[in-house]
Amino acid sequence: MAFGSRAVNPYLLVVGLSLGFAIGFLAFKFRLSGHRRTPWLAEFHIFLPTATVPTQDDVMDRLIRSNPFKPGGKPAIVPLDGLFFSDVRLNISVATRERNPNAFLWRGYTEPLRPEIEKSLVDAERFVIARYASEKPMKDLRYLHFLLHLCAAYLELGNGSCVYDAVSERFWSRNELTEFLATTLDSSTEEAHIWRGWTEGETGGWYATRGLRKVGQWDLATPTSPRDHEFLITQLMTELVSKVWQERTMPEKLQLEAYGDQFFVSIWPRKRENLVRIMRAQEKTAP
Repeated sequence: MAFGSRAVNPYLLVVGLSLGFAIGFLAFKFRLSGHRRTPWLAEFHIFLPTATVPTQDDVMDRLIRSNPFKPGGKPAIVPLDGLFFSDVRLNISVATRERNPNAFLWRGYTEPLRPEIEKSLVDAERFVIARYASEKPMKDLRYLHFLLHLCAAYLELGNGSCVYDAVSERFWSRNELTEFLATTLDSSTEEAHIWRGWTEGETGGWYATRGLRKVGQWDLATPTSPRDHEFLITQLMTELVSKVWQERTMPEKLQLEAYGDQFFVSIWPRKRENLVRIMRAQEKTAP
C-alpha cells in the first residue's frame, strides 16, 4: 500500500528551527554560567625546615593569646577568630618532602623565584597546607585575614621562612609577611590576596588575574593586545578587579572611563576563566 506525502509547512519549519536554536543557546549559556559558580577557596602552603609541626594548641595560643601584631595599638586577631579552628571548612594537613618531592621544586611554579625563596624550598622538609573552602558565599572576608595570621604563627613556631599562596600563585617570605601584618589591621584586601598584571608575549601582551576564587569568582584575562595598549588595559582592569573583589560578583558587562574616554567592558565566561573584551565607546554624531 502506498502512502501519500504531505508538504512541510514553511511556517512550522521556521518556528521549529528558531525554537531549536533558542533551546541550544540557553543550554550553552547555562553551561557556561555554571563555570562562574565556584567554591570560595583559599589555600596556603607554609614551608618548614623542622622535622615536627607545631601543635594546634601552640598555634592557637600564638594566634589568640600571644599574637604580636597590634597595628595602631589594636589586636589584629580577637578571641572570636578562634572559632575558625572548629570550622569544618578549614582543613589543615601536612605534606613531606619524602612523599611529595615535586612540591619542593621551584621550576613547577608560575613565576621565577627569588633566591631567598629558592633557598627556603631547598631547606624545607615539609609544609603545612591550610585550606579553606566554602560552597556558599561568605558574609565577609575575615577568613582571609585569619589565614594570613595562621601562616605567620606556623612560620614563627616552626622556624619557617616562606609561604606559598596556591590560589594567587605567589610567595611571601617570612619577613614580607611579618612586616605586612605588623602594619595592617585588615589583611583581607585585594592587594594581599590577588596577583594581577600584564604579561608579555611574542606578538603583544595580555592582562590576567590569579586569586579571585577567594571571593567565589573565576579569574579574568584579556585577549592578546598590542603592547602600546598596556597602560590603558591595566587601568581599566584594575578598576574592574576592584569592583569584583568588593562586590564579590562578576558582572556581564559594564562601562568604565579612562583618560577621558568611555569604554564598554564585557565578560565572557570560559572554562575556569572569564574572558574580558574591551571596546571604546563611539560617540554618536549628527547625520
